[in-house]
Amino acid sequence: MDLTLTPTWSIELESDSPVARFAAEELRRTLRRIGAPDLPVLARADGPRILMRHGPGGDGFLRAPDAGGLVLRGDGPRGLLYATYDLLEALGCRWVAPGPDGERLPRHERVTLPAAGLADRPALAGRGLIIGHDHFLSEAKPWVEWAARARLSAIFIHTIGRGPAMGACRLASWRARRRAILPLIAARGLDLELGGHHLSDLVPRRLFRERPELFRHDGARRTPDYNFCPSHPETQAVLRERGAAFFAAYPEAQIYHLWPDDVLGGGWCHCPRCAGLAPADQALLAANTLGEALAALRPDARVSYLAYHDTEDAPRAMRPHPQVELIFAPRPRSYGQSIGDPASPINAPYAARLAENIALFGQGGAFKRGEPSLENLPRSSVFEYYLDGILFKSSLPPLPELIAADLAHYRDAGVGSVHALMTGDRPWVSAPLNAHLFARLAWSPEQDVAALVAGYAAARAPRAPEALARAYAALGAAWRAALDQPPLIPDLIDPMRLLLPLELNRAEGAQGPGGGGGQRIVEVV
Repeated sequence: MDLTLTPTWSIELESDSPVARFAAEELRRTLRRIGAPDLPVLARADGPRILMRHGPGGDGFLRAPDAGGLVLRGDGPRGLLYATYDLLEALGCRWVAPGPDGERLPRHERVTLPAAGLADRPALAGRGLIIGHDHFLSEAKPWVEWAARARLSAIFIHTIGRGPAMGACRLASWRARRRAILPLIAARGLDLELGGHHLSDLVPRRLFRERPELFRHDGARRTPDYNFCPSHPETQAVLRERGAAFFAAYPEAQIYHLWPDDVLGGGWCHCPRCAGLAPADQALLAANTLGEALAALRPDARVSYLAYHDTEDAPRAMRPHPQVELIFAPRPRSYGQSIGDPASPINAPYAARLAENIALFGQGGAFKRGEPSLENLPRSSVFEYYLDGILFKSSLPPLPELIAADLAHYRDAGVGSVHALMTGDRPWVSAPLNAHLFARLAWSPEQDVAALVAGYAAARAPRAPEALARAYAALGAAWRAALDQPPLIPDLIDPMRLLLPLELNRAEGAQGPGGGGGQRIVEVV
């Protein structure tokens, strides 16, 4: 049949899913913007129609012409939204970056739907954008809109409760903004992840004066700095109580990140109970304790265990609670070679550690909102730094080949989700090519990266796309020598050492080094 849209056409959708309704309205609005008639959205169409249907869950979709017009079907409501954006892209629409500057819509005298069918699903079940600074949180609306159009599946608000917010949003900033941002996330069916290095906030340092046994033993004495004593029964009781308060205060999240302190090493306990537990086992013990608290409240949610710095090696003595998932953060890796390059002396150990962790935590399929069973949820995710303005000094190197190779390796290794950290306290020097590349390649790492860069350049600089593509190639070449080494981790002033005296004196006035301190749960949540 003729697939040219006329006023006799309609959009047929019979669904009570808010995400499916949003997809139908997004299709109607955008078709009208590019030159099609304003098609009504009906439960039953009398004439030619775009039929929109979805199953119970999943991100895959298909598009197929039929005798009545065109069928869009998603495995779930979010898959239907992706089918909608895929159709609009087939008609020439492009959203390569957030906001009006990243949008390119054609203008057609007549809009004719594609006659070719298509079935597609993502290579990685989870594909997340990490909003990691108040600067980007203030611009969250266009980023959420873009993330859905780019077929990402999750927004991760990376937060910090106390201390300098160098690579994270302040938790108070999220509380102030979440009422405006949550409807945008929910309308698009995106999953929400929340948190960061909050674990030590859950055992307030003001308790040290009366209960020093809750805190870590540094080999000589008990000390309230860094992480606590995770094996002490009373510490675990405090973790359960305050963890449950955190979960109740932020019911919007599907995955909670409550990680240990961000130190290279040496922040763990050496008491007799903990002496036989490596840092990874102590961290997993704490995560398991939080998993127990979460299980009583939210069978559909998870808490993460962070493999990072001295917890990169897989735990040996502990096994993960069913509601604890892995997030692996290879921060000191080299960005000169793929994470899976066996010839890279820097990256090969990270790939091996990741494989060991995945063997412990397992893998699974797509995260489905509200599903009571955890059987199909991904157990392993990766925290990547392609958009890290701190690491790359606000000048992100174009990484098309590396991102493609990384994501292919992560998929083949059994990783369920990959997230890209977007942080830095100022705008990037250049436009966020890596964000576009990450989203596209997380869906399908085998895409032609040169074509992706060319398409991005055509959307960003339609009058001189070749010049922009050449500029990215030159910038990538200039970065290459600097990337062929592990990222420098400078000896920064330890924010814990700056905060600790203040916190120890806060609870009951200045009481000397044995006084209490820290933050009450109301300050954490």
